[in-house]
Formats: sequence, structure tokens, C-alpha cells
Amino acid sequence: MASGNSLYLVCDPCSGTNEKDFGFKICERGIIGAYEVFGPAKASGQLAIWLKKHQRCGAKGSPDHFKLAHLHQPNHDQPKNRPILSLKRVNGTEITGSVSPENQ
Repeated sequence: MASGNSLYLVCDPCSGTNEKDFGFKICERGIIGAYEVFGPAKASGQLAIWLKKHQRCGAKGSPDHFKLAHLHQPNHDQPKNRPILSLKRVNGTEITGSVSPENQ
């Protein structure tokens, strides 16, 4: 599957320390498609192990220290966020206005 973006569960305190496994990849989506979860049975077991490892990383009285994060800027691969192209006709005149790759 072509990667559009990935969604992670992140241990907030560990994310600032550059610890190797501060995030757990939950799923990935294609360029246009919906998010696809990785092998539910296997992923569930691995997620349980990851959560147990990071359950005490938050300060005392702060067990909800997890957050969601994307691998890339949200919606980075969508047409409205792609660069505008400057196109020229065969005769050399420039096509004006915003033209995205999808509307060529």
C-alpha cells in the first residue's frame, strides 16, 4: 500500500527524550484511502506490551500521558496541499490560475 500517512500512539514524556520506542504505530493509510490497521491480533498483543512499558512514564497522578500523532503533517498528500503548478500551453502562453496536478 502506498503510504499517505501513519497514525501513532505516543508516550508524551518519552517523545521529548528521543527514546527509541516512544511511539507505537497503530495504522497507515493510502494516498486516498482509509486507515488500515496492522494485524489486529498481533498488534493488540504488541500494543499491550508497549502500554505496560510506558504506563508509569507520566508524573504521579497523570496516567493519561498518551497522545495521537501522525508521521507526516496531517493531509500533506491531499490535492489542496500539493504545490501549485505553472503550466504552459503548446504555443508557450502560460495557463493562469491555480492548477493542481489532478486537474491537468
